[in-house]
Amino acid sequence: MKTILNIKSIEDIKTIQEAILNNNDFEIGDILPIKYTIKLTGGRFENYDINYINADVAKIVLSEQQNYTKLLNELTNKFGIEFSEENKILKFKLQKGSLEFVNEALSMLEVIKDMESQDIMYLFLGISSMWFGHLSYSKYLEKEIKKIEALKEKTKDEETKNIVTHTIDALKDIALNKPMQDSINNRTKTILSVLENDEKFTDGNTILDNSNISDYEYLKPEIEDIEEEITENYQVESYNFYKEGKLFKLMGIRPLANSEVLSAETRILLLQEADKKNTVKLKVKIIKDGLSKLIKNVYILDLIQENK
Repeated sequence: MKTILNIKSIEDIKTIQEAILNNNDFEIGDILPIKYTIKLTGGRFENYDINYINADVAKIVLSEQQNYTKLLNELTNKFGIEFSEENKILKFKLQKGSLEFVNEALSMLEVIKDMESQDIMYLFLGISSMWFGHLSYSKYLEKEIKKIEALKEKTKDEETKNIVTHTIDALKDIALNKPMQDSINNRTKTILSVLENDEKFTDGNTILDNSNISDYEYLKPEIEDIEEEITENYQVESYNFYKEGKLFKLMGIRPLANSEVLSAETRILLLQEADKKNTVKLKVKIIKDGLSKLIKNVYILDLIQENK
């Protein structure tokens, strides 16, 4: 019997993410609106009179709405998931005392019930966590990717490893999405930008002030390159006699392949085979950009001569 997992809080989101990574058998139960609070303390916001909305308060409300709309629109562009216009509208309630914006959001989460792909479900849950928790986009994704890559190394079950691999790929893909990153980061930047030196923004156990704005600037995540060693058949298009690296051009691969590790004798054999337009079997190391997966460097490690 499948475990029923409900979503009523940010902690429930984390529980489902763990269930996905562990390949647990579950289904989504009730999804309730998650209430999140923007609490401003100190300075002008102590004992704030909620009967009046000044320009800074209005700026925060408009930023929340504008960036939430941008985020949902980008999710639609990226994944083809539609959100109703009604569900794109945020509603705010001002609380007395230190200024608190209380809001509930549901539309971002309710779509996951129809998702068949668990890696995309994990992705949506992560995006929701960033929104509700005012987390820095790049820092969150870098931390998540490293955590899941470490889990992949420990996982022996092939089905689980496959889910983890697809989840890593999905996270790396949205790490490159600047509109999504900006929509999540900019709403926090707006809040911090209106704060004066004696004022704070409290988000759960995290307390931020205007000195934290740089944490929410656009930042391309630092993801390690991917190294692969493969043995395949190739056609050699040409050899570069002038540039360093003793470079061969392999058909279908844009970067020139460095052959410096080959012995002179092996390189001569490779040149002879290329001159005859023969297909050759090569062991190569390919280095790809960790985010874009584009090939950056190629190294020829060996010429495989199977008939000798």
